[in-house]
Amino acid sequence: KDRRDPKDWKGMTFGIPFDFSMHNYLLRYYLAEHGLDPDRDVQLRVVAPPEMVANLRSGNFDGFLGPDPVNQRAVYDGVGFIH
Repeated sequence: KDRRDPKDWKGMTFGIPFDFSMHNYLLRYYLAEHGLDPDRDVQLRVVAPPEMVANLRSGNFDGFLGPDPVNQRAVYDGVGFIH
């Protein structure tokens, strides 16, 4: 929660539903817009949406961009927040 500025996300790992999802493209666009190269500065992992909160909780990645209601589940469980 203390690294909300996307410029500070270099080296972080993010989950996406699959390679050709709109979530992948939106995250890549957002990162590039803030000066990060999505292919070099961060790691993107394909994770099924039902497994995203568990992976966030266990520290397998630092964040994710996935479909509703997965994001709200992370907030409800206290392991994430909506950026």
